[in-house]
Amino acid sequence: MKIKKNGRVISLSESDLQRIVKRTLNEEDSAKTSSLPSCKEEMAKLAEEDEKKNCAKTGKDGKPRIGCMGTAREKVTFKTSTGGPDRLELIAHKGGKAWCKCG
Repeated sequence: MKIKKNGRVISLSESDLQRIVKRTLNEEDSAKTSSLPSCKEEMAKLAEEDEKKNCAKTGKDGKPRIGCMGTAREKVTFKTSTGGPDRLELIAHKGGKAWCKCG
């Protein structure tokens, strides 16, 4: 394939085009993941919500529970994504969509 750039004709091979497309797609992925929240923060929010739910319950004697805690569990799929040159990011996907980034 030949393209014209600044008055010069540049020949590109199929492997050149593959590298350009791959680099472009990786840059798009890193732009999408840069706005994701931290998994640590997301799991902390879920645990806090669970704690509030559990602490609102009362025991058999009708008194509020003391010393309750919350736990957070989520089913996610982890995928690596390039966050830039020489940098990989671990992204947690939930329901097929990027949910948070780890690390």
